[in-house]
Amino acid sequence: MRISIDQFRLLSKRAVFCGVAAALAVLPAQAAGAAANSGASRVLTLDTSQIWARYVDPGLSKKAAEARKADLMKAMQPLLQQLSDQAGGAIVFDKTALLESANGGEIAPAVIASLDKSYVPLSSTPSGAGGKIQPLNPHMLVVSKDAVSKITEAEKIANSPQRFSQIVKQIAADNRLGFVLERDAVVLGAGDLDATSDAIYRLRGGRGRVPHPSAGRLVHILVINRNDILQQSKVGKSIVAQVNDLTDAAKAEFAQRANALQQDSQTLNDKLATLSPEEGDREVAAINARQAALQADAQARQQKIQDAILAARSKIEAVLGPILREMLDRRGVDLLVDNGVVLQAPSRFDVTAESIAQLDAKMPSVALDIPRVALTH
Repeated sequence: MRISIDQFRLLSKRAVFCGVAAALAVLPAQAAGAAANSGASRVLTLDTSQIWARYVDPGLSKKAAEARKADLMKAMQPLLQQLSDQAGGAIVFDKTALLESANGGEIAPAVIASLDKSYVPLSSTPSGAGGKIQPLNPHMLVVSKDAVSKITEAEKIANSPQRFSQIVKQIAADNRLGFVLERDAVVLGAGDLDATSDAIYRLRGGRGRVPHPSAGRLVHILVINRNDILQQSKVGKSIVAQVNDLTDAAKAEFAQRANALQQDSQTLNDKLATLSPEEGDREVAAINARQAALQADAQARQQKIQDAILAARSKIEAVLGPILREMLDRRGVDLLVDNGVVLQAPSRFDVTAESIAQLDAKMPSVALDIPRVALTH
């Protein structure tokens, strides 16, 4: 009889870091104070799916495809900045991240025409570039796809990606919008731009044109990089350092226990032939119980670390939230958008550095509170 000891794995440092980033990236979208607008942000879009389809071979491995996309993004940056400048300092959104966008403002043909000079396209179809690029109609609203899904599921309302897309298109058309933004992309923003209830009303069978009261507003947008808040702020670095230390300590502790368990299991394997069936079963059961306890203790320790990260996130939110709200109110801005949906933005619209500086001054560190886990071995 062979006794198998599963390899124990704590989260790698990279996985833990990504876990911290994901936790801190869920800063809730809240309502900014009412502030007067003197104009609207200019917006362009780039349909990145067209770029990937033209230059990224579908036969590439996932890693190679991601490397190819990263190379293309690097090559596109100067052109995106140039097109943004030509449009009067426009924010360039990834069109694939928008729920809906009107005709106009799309720069894929111009980008393809430029990339074709340096990259061999998979298709010989002409880019169709030509003419001056006009920014999108500046009017926009936001819709929470997740909220719509939860309500339609709870009320057993027929819904599908196609149906939802059709509803969003109707909202955009009825309100003459330039684009509709996913609510999850909004870090902080005016709640009166939210058209989620309109989408739900229509999915429930509501008919007729339903104009949104804020559809005609000129919207000002700022951009923030939530990952950089973690990677570059003092408090974010303090969390990562603590998580790394905790992970190293846990890996060492549990590796020692796993090695001891492996040795004991080998010793038992060597002497099983000399034991009675009852004794053998009893010894094997004891080894299996130790193995289960090891896994339970490792999972409990890992959960405690994750709980501590979430608690630290809440503390950071409590400090960062007012900083961001004051920033939007002072500048008369409607929405603070995560740069995950933005491909290019003029530096004057990016408030990441300013946010980090203020957060560093008010919260240079935070301690991870890890309650001691009662071990079962």
